[in-house]
Amino acid sequence: MNRSFGPAATEREGEPLKVSCVTSQTFCFLLVGGACTDTKPPRPVPDPAVTPDWCKYRRQIEQDVADAAEFRAMCLDTLTRAELSALMRDYPARFRGCPYGTEKPWRLTQMNAEMLRHAIRNARKAATGTDDAANGRAD
Repeated sequence: MNRSFGPAATEREGEPLKVSCVTSQTFCFLLVGGACTDTKPPRPVPDPAVTPDWCKYRRQIEQDVADAAEFRAMCLDTLTRAELSALMRDYPARFRGCPYGTEKPWRLTQMNAEMLRHAIRNARKAATGTDDAANGRAD
C-alpha cells in the first residue's frame, strides 16, 4: 500500500467523487490510529473511507480533480510540455504568472507542463469572458 500526503480521490462514471483517507491502494500517512495528526490535538476520523469535511487537503484534491476534468475538456491533458509551450506562445505573457516576489512573467523555458496547462486554461477563459482569468490571474 502506498503512503500519500493527504486523501486520495476516486472518480467513477455516474457516481459522485469520493475522497478517502484510506483506499485499496493508498493511505494518508497523517492518519494514525484512527485520528488525523495534522490537527492539534489529533481529531478522530470516524470513517477513513470518507475524508471529513474539516480536512484542509480535501478541498485541494477536489480542486485538482475539477482541474483535470477541465484540462480533459480542453484537450490539454495529453499534450507534452513542448506542445503546451508552442500553444502558450499564442497567448499574452500576463497569463504565465510571475515568480514569487517579482513582476516579470515566467519565461516559457521556466514553466513546467502543469504551469503551462493552467496558463493556457486561464487565457482561453479570458478570451471567452468566463471566470476571473480575464485579469490574467495565474493559479
